[in-house]
Amino acid sequence: MSPAETKAVGRTTGRNGDVPAGPAAGRPRSDSEIPPAEAVRLVRRTRRIDGWLSPGAIYLFALIDSIQKQQSIAGNVFEIGVHHGKSALVLAAMTRPSETLGDCDIFGSQGLNESRSGRVDRDIFMGHFNDAFPGYSRLRIYEKLSTGLTPEEVSGCRFLHVDGGHSTAEALADLELCARCLVPGGIIALDDAFNSSWPGVTEAVFEFLRRHSNMVPLVVGFNKMLLVDASWRESYSRVFDVPSEYRRYVPRRPYSMKVVELVKCPTYVFYVHSSRSEKSVSTWLHRLKLAHPSLGTGPVGALWRGFRGVSRIVGLTK
Repeated sequence: MSPAETKAVGRTTGRNGDVPAGPAAGRPRSDSEIPPAEAVRLVRRTRRIDGWLSPGAIYLFALIDSIQKQQSIAGNVFEIGVHHGKSALVLAAMTRPSETLGDCDIFGSQGLNESRSGRVDRDIFMGHFNDAFPGYSRLRIYEKLSTGLTPEEVSGCRFLHVDGGHSTAEALADLELCARCLVPGGIIALDDAFNSSWPGVTEAVFEFLRRHSNMVPLVVGFNKMLLVDASWRESYSRVFDVPSEYRRYVPRRPYSMKVVELVKCPTYVFYVHSSRSEKSVSTWLHRLKLAHPSLGTGPVGALWRGFRGVSRIVGLTK
């Protein structure tokens, strides 16, 4: 179904009872949307938690959350594979008061981990989660293999993060389940889709796309691949086609972006050029501005631009 046909399915109305047209200039910000500065704070908050979720992936998740809320796409959030909770903290920050966060993992039953794709301690996970979100009552934990999940346990999701078993069979089964549980306009975020250490995940995603011609790649980057129903791609592309829109969340340094055709679909690819570093002074300056937008305006903005100019002269940034 197209966005127009599903306006009342899995969606809520805007502040004035109408459905917002999209995150264009002058957009009203959703009360529950993660602002860019909060995305930077999430990067800092999760930095000491063991895991593989990169700062870029956090910015990307927050951007998708913003688009979904501006488009009034409503639904739960679910994750397969939690490790120590790094991504769960980001997903919890995305949920509205009416939405739940589901987390599925085998935790201590590592004998069931056939692909050996990560080891999880439930007490460590819960410690990190409760420290960040004390009193959060909408967490649903499923301590079992994802093959034991039912569509009823996962259904009604707008965002599904898949980082479970990394064999072809495991990843494909997870993708098939997620496809059945998406609300219109929902996103599947697949981990390690092009990681050479886990070729089974790559095989799984291409087999999944072969079986589901309605699903297309939207974004590749930060070790994630985002999939969406083709009829909803435009709702997201109107943001990714405008640098001033997606750069609200994803810093210009060190992240470059290009559009590449993948399975006959234009796909937004984020990458770090070999001449740049995620730990450079230039990257730090861009993150600082993202966290403090006032740095770009007035007298403070003039000082900011002067500081950046000097840093370029002395070779600290490019």
